[in-house]
Amino acid sequence: MDGKQTSWHDHEMGMESCALAGAGSFVLGMTDTAVVVNGPLWCYYYAMGAIEYPMGNVGQRFACTCPSNGAVVFGTEKELRQTLNRVLRSPELPALILVENSCAISLIGDDIKGISREVLDDYFDENPDAEGLVRVVTMDSGGIQGNYWAGYRLGMGKVLEALPPLEIDRDPLTVNLIGCAFWYYNERADIAEMKRILNLLGIKVNCIIGMDHPFRDLSGIGKAALNVVVHPDVARKLIEHAREQERHVTPEELDDLWRHVEEQVFIEKRKNSRRHILYVTTALSAAVIFFCIFWLGKQFIPFYADDDSIADFAKYAQVEEATNKDILLLIPGKTDVVVKDTDVNIIYSHNGTVVVNSDTIDQRKTLEKEREFNQLIIPKGKRTRLTLADGTHLWANSGTRVVYPSHFEKNRREIYVEGEVYLDVFRNESAPFIVKTKDFQVQVLGTVFNVSAYPSEGMSSVVLVKGSVNVKNYEKEQVKLAPGQLVNIHTGQLNTPKNVDIEPYVCWVKNMLMYTDEPLDRVFKKLNLYYGREFILEPEVKEMLVSGKLDLKEKLEDVLHTISFSAPIYYEKFDDKIYVRKERMINKLNY
Repeated sequence: MDGKQTSWHDHEMGMESCALAGAGSFVLGMTDTAVVVNGPLWCYYYAMGAIEYPMGNVGQRFACTCPSNGAVVFGTEKELRQTLNRVLRSPELPALILVENSCAISLIGDDIKGISREVLDDYFDENPDAEGLVRVVTMDSGGIQGNYWAGYRLGMGKVLEALPPLEIDRDPLTVNLIGCAFWYYNERADIAEMKRILNLLGIKVNCIIGMDHPFRDLSGIGKAALNVVVHPDVARKLIEHAREQERHVTPEELDDLWRHVEEQVFIEKRKNSRRHILYVTTALSAAVIFFCIFWLGKQFIPFYADDDSIADFAKYAQVEEATNKDILLLIPGKTDVVVKDTDVNIIYSHNGTVVVNSDTIDQRKTLEKEREFNQLIIPKGKRTRLTLADGTHLWANSGTRVVYPSHFEKNRREIYVEGEVYLDVFRNESAPFIVKTKDFQVQVLGTVFNVSAYPSEGMSSVVLVKGSVNVKNYEKEQVKLAPGQLVNIHTGQLNTPKNVDIEPYVCWVKNMLMYTDEPLDRVFKKLNLYYGREFILEPEVKEMLVSGKLDLKEKLEDVLHTISFSAPIYYEKFDDKIYVRKERMINKLNY
């Protein structure tokens, strides 16, 4: 090949470009858009270097105001008006124009939104037939405040603001490809192959969101039955926007789609050679992989496993905290189970049934290779016992979410936890038991231990009661615990294990709270979880050290009364909040 070839490493270095380039990259990924850089020519060329390499020739849609030194100081209104008018009068009218300030112009504070609005109104006065055919959005790129990725997300947000209401008219045999991006290696070829495979299965691609698709057509993304997430880091914000306006796919609609896929594959097999049979079968397998990362909110479909599938599912299938202070059990293919009882015991059996206290629920039958994930969400003020199908017993504390498969695989058992759980794991040497969290995982064979991993707290912990566990973070660091040892994990970093009295860490299972020389601030954070009440502490109160033991089966008022015996405090209730204040002499006299 002639000439110097740009390496993938060179391109990756370009991703370290500024926010202006990132925003421009996302917007220019659509075929009927334009970007106006309101800033010096150098900013324009710098951004062009990061954009044009992966995307091809976009210069005709990428303009610059090129203000003089005086304009940079005193205002760029004249230059911006001239450039916008030039873009609006180009041979092909853009459907969307992004006007973005460079760093220098962001500092002087030009009103680019107002200027752009006036220019657009003047254009519509001259061309009334064009009204509604073009939109202008503006942003301060903040290059000195953010990198390429920050700008990319800002650009997404501006596009979403400009989108008209979605047209909801679903075709059950269409999908959107969401999260495509030019800067992934060989992306255009990959997308073409995905389209070809889906076509073999009789499935039409409706929109390709992120590259090579008109902005004018994005209002039609609601016509597709499903969203296929190509790159989650790109797709997340777009899908969140779509979810606000779309209804969820029902299990029946999903079954109809898969039935059509199976029929199409059968037809292809009948009319083609043995070689083609293998080819179509491979295509089906690839399609299954694409479909396994659909973002469907609280609707569940088979989620085919790789090593991180349960963590990915937990990440992308986030659910709101259980409403009405009730425990929420989410089972694939079933209506959400709301449990109002205070004392809840959930038991899974080998025959596919779930018993919630005295109520029996039949799970959807799944194949051995399928992994469908249930979710258990415990609100503040509630605790739950859960027996998994393998015989493992789990106690879930207040404010906890547990994700677990409807059945374990033969060679491994995995669950995902946000919050706090106490586990008595059934021993099975051929199938290690793994507890995954956001920052670390715990692997055991048959063990009793406690995991505390609340996302809102910077510190997590694992305490071993008996047996042996390996605790490993995602930087591949690991420690092995002996009974009576604790390891703290601070923002993903493992601390040195230490010997502790385990009782204060696990007594919550018995509805007790023990603390020794503990700041009152931490004690009341625990009480917030256990009772679901908000406490407002005076600064003088937060650092008071206390020791004691509380019975969490008692009423909150009795618990607060007990604490007031060991610390000079008093409490007041106001607007459903409890204010905890330092006791002063005047208060003692009043009593």
